[in-house]
Amino acid sequence: MKTLHRPLILKLVSTVSLVLFMCIASPLSALNINKYLSGSWYNPQQAGHGLSVEVLPDGRTIIFWYSYHPDGTPMFIVAIGESSGSTVIAEAYYNTGMRFGEFDPADREQTPWGTLRLTYNSCTSVTLAYESTATHDGVPFSSGSIPMVRLGTIDGLQCSTQPAAGLYRGNFYSNALDQVIPGWIAVAPNGEFAAISFEAMAGVGSWSTNGNNFSGSGTAVSADPGFTFSSSLSFSGQFSQDYLLIGNYSVLGGDYGTFEFYALPTLYRRGFALSAVTGSWNARNLVSGGGGTVNISATGSLSGSDSLGCGYSGQLTVPDEQFNLFRIEVTVSSCGVSNGVYEGYGAQFDYYSLDDGRSLLMVGTNGQYAGVIQLYR
Repeated sequence: MKTLHRPLILKLVSTVSLVLFMCIASPLSALNINKYLSGSWYNPQQAGHGLSVEVLPDGRTIIFWYSYHPDGTPMFIVAIGESSGSTVIAEAYYNTGMRFGEFDPADREQTPWGTLRLTYNSCTSVTLAYESTATHDGVPFSSGSIPMVRLGTIDGLQCSTQPAAGLYRGNFYSNALDQVIPGWIAVAPNGEFAAISFEAMAGVGSWSTNGNNFSGSGTAVSADPGFTFSSSLSFSGQFSQDYLLIGNYSVLGGDYGTFEFYALPTLYRRGFALSAVTGSWNARNLVSGGGGTVNISATGSLSGSDSLGCGYSGQLTVPDEQFNLFRIEVTVSSCGVSNGVYEGYGAQFDYYSLDDGRSLLMVGTNGQYAGVIQLYR
């Protein structure tokens, strides 16, 4: 693996055979309404009524409330409103008159019902507040508030509290080297982010968002066992959860430039489970070049060694099984200057064919160096 002895030049990210991820904690931003909140919601103590919610690309939200009249006969309320932050306020209506089997629009009578206010507390919790101006046979619907939880999601629309969370692939444009450098970026649901460059340098740091804008800071570390460096970096830009990540970066006393990365939501949202990766794996250390074997238990414990005599032991944990991401804490021993406890992230990839899931990439840092291990079977 090529290394670059330029302590003040950070390419932030690039491909080391699909390499990514290391971490530093980051503050979370407020949950903004997006299409990943579409799905079904209900109150378990009030089973028998609930909401179907669909977030539209133009910023509006449609709400279908399957409910009842005051006399117990079934009805459903339709509401549509503008999304703002974590809340949508929607004007609600109900329809009567159209006869089953005929479905003649001329028979339909639409009546204003009132207002629905839907506030998302998290990916799994929402509060429905309602205020009705309508009555049924003289009985008012009145007003109230109902806490609800997620009943079901739409396939591929898993929700993350971090709007920029995901995997990204694209290019950095380094002014110091005057060249384009391909790469990867990963942002975890808890706001942690990480990256690694072709020249074996890793970028780790904190990430925060404000709407579609992001900014952060961190450090650049070496992945060359024979050379140590650390330098601060900063970055900012804009993102689209399903499309693009663009911005600029700067390393104190060194490189600066811009980047443009495309989101890979399908790969990120295909999920990860320890049960699918239990067993023995071939291992390749992409920094040292050593090969060996690693075993992963059903509880995520990891152990193994490589041809250079380096030993590995540690733990894999899964922050959220709906996302293709796992955290690692691996102790490297009998490996000279590369010894230490490496903390970071990994993800599952395909190796021989589509959807075979027969490759894992793990990246961590001990504060001085980056460690990169590829597992395959």
